[in-house]
Amino acid sequence: MKNPWNTDALIARFKDHRNPELAAPMAAYMKHNFPFLEIQKPLRTML
Repeated sequence: MKNPWNTDALIARFKDHRNPELAAPMAAYMKHNFPFLEIQKPLRTML
């Protein structure tokens, strides 16, 4: 089934704008249970 939301393109854009320096502390806070891209809300909204 084809994805009507085209999340693959959105995920690719988010990965292009990820911030590993901010993501590392958040991943540690969440005990490394989830991957974090740490894109702050203003940029996330623009993407």
